[in-house]
Amino acid sequence: MKKKLYYKSIVFCKLNVLNVRLEYLHWFKNKKRTKFIIKKPNSLIQLNNFVKKCNNNNDDDVLLVGIFDKIQNHLGNVKFDEFDLKKKSCTLGILTGDKKYLVKNNIKDILLGSVKFLKLYKKFSTINLGVNRLNIRARKVFFKSGFRFKKISSTGVITMSLKI
Repeated sequence: MKKKLYYKSIVFCKLNVLNVRLEYLHWFKNKKRTKFIIKKPNSLIQLNNFVKKCNNNNDDDVLLVGIFDKIQNHLGNVKFDEFDLKKKSCTLGILTGDKKYLVKNNIKDILLGSVKFLKLYKKFSTINLGVNRLNIRARKVFFKSGFRFKKISSTGVITMSLKI
């Protein structure tokens, strides 16, 4: 069964290879938007293989969530990984490709909706994320969404967490 979650004007569902299109690959070409993403695919084949790998793990290692509007335009993705069953925690990563969804309130809705979607699959109490200390805009949005400062690494990555 393919689970979907409708939150405000956003639809969340597991991302699959049918969602891998040139538009999605082009999101990684925008250096300003992806300068804090470490691994970037260079081809549709690489991107397709990444999505397949995420989906072949039975949600044990990675849950890749597609973000869509109500007419199925692909807006971005959220990746949950580093599941720790003892601590009931995981790590979140986000990529918003559609420029019109880069508005603060939309990102907040994407974060909150993604957390609700995660609850359909896993029962966690803490979600962590890493954000570059120079990415002030993202830090503010994460803070307004309920994430709190946890620590900063020697490389300048700030770890924030959300208790759910």
